[in-house]
Amino acid sequence: MAKLLRFRSGLLVHALCILAAKSACADILLDKLTACNDIERVYIALRAQPTVPLSDCRPPGDGLESALASRAGADASRLCFLRASPAAFLNSFSCVRFTSKTANGAADVTCFRAASLRDIQVYKEQYAEKFARIESQYLAAAQKCAVSTGDSANAAPTLFPPVASMLAQFQLGFITSLGSGRPSDSSIFHGYGETDPAIGTSAPSAIEVVYVLVNSPIRRSVPVDRRTVGTWLLEVDDTATLERDMNQQFARAGAPMRFSVINYSLAREDSHGMTMSAKLSLTSSLHDSIAEELQAEGFNQLSESELRRQTGRSTEELFRDITRNVPFGSRDQGVKFAPGFRILFKETGLPCTRSGRGAVAAYLTGTQPVEGVQRDFGGISLIIARIGACSVSSDARIYARDLLDEATEDIVGALRRR
Repeated sequence: MAKLLRFRSGLLVHALCILAAKSACADILLDKLTACNDIERVYIALRAQPTVPLSDCRPPGDGLESALASRAGADASRLCFLRASPAAFLNSFSCVRFTSKTANGAADVTCFRAASLRDIQVYKEQYAEKFARIESQYLAAAQKCAVSTGDSANAAPTLFPPVASMLAQFQLGFITSLGSGRPSDSSIFHGYGETDPAIGTSAPSAIEVVYVLVNSPIRRSVPVDRRTVGTWLLEVDDTATLERDMNQQFARAGAPMRFSVINYSLAREDSHGMTMSAKLSLTSSLHDSIAEELQAEGFNQLSESELRRQTGRSTEELFRDITRNVPFGSRDQGVKFAPGFRILFKETGLPCTRSGRGAVAAYLTGTQPVEGVQRDFGGISLIIARIGACSVSSDARIYARDLLDEATEDIVGALRRR
């Protein structure tokens, strides 16, 4: 059955390619997430053998492999360039694993091969009229693989594989959750990145990447919730692991601060023709909507001068501190912070805030849309921090979650009015 599904989905993608895009589809071919048997073979192998034997490794070859080895730094000794392809659908790729064992049994394999940046640009330029339907069919077919959990989606730039980010910067990608658990701890990514020009003129202008991750302690797959509002698609990312790790870190340090986090990704399917400035204006208006509701709840917004007084940094300097010293592919990851960063405080009105014992802070930020991706409208993040006595208050914890739920409704309502 899985073999029949793979055959049918492959025919479907090729047929749609011919009908919708003619020869333009020849190079950006959406077929990796639908290679069901091969994906299952890699998934089972990684779970069974999270540590790769040294006998499976070979020295890096020329070109991108050599560049990767030189850029890996201290991790270079752990890189294993596989002698044999993990499965037939990766036969023309260079594949890399790590040799050291992880405590939790997590394992991954990253495979890459040369691609054309011009093909990626054509895909984006002709997305609405030629590729949107092909992409939708691709994601729907990927969900039907036996090893899939039934979830697939466009991948956020932050999901570009760490190994690939040493060579390239995210341009477009897709992801499917694997296994039977919910939330899944395993996934497969398929996408494309623009190669770092610093590698040299002999390097291809882009790479195609396939990344399989299993037993991951970090939730890096599809959203936990999706809402369609007219032509808008609002996805709520899974931040449970991020939230837990942040709170554990502050607990170990003895710091009286705990966090609740929500992150939204916003997209639009129709041919809207909105410019980047118009998209950023939308982000700003959604920030306004959330901030107004927080202020109605008794929060006061920190001014730029107060932010500098409290932190010693301006908004621009805070962003610069956050984004420096990262690999090429993560340097913006196609993602830049939205031109707005707001901090609001509530120091009265809750039992835990009495006599100045505690406070609740709201950090409102976001990410810009990826340049050239018409459907992408960036992201919005809201972090609620419970400080002092409020960090240990169950009422304050419930209050923080309610604020996040209200933010979702604020965004949905604002989108309905557009």
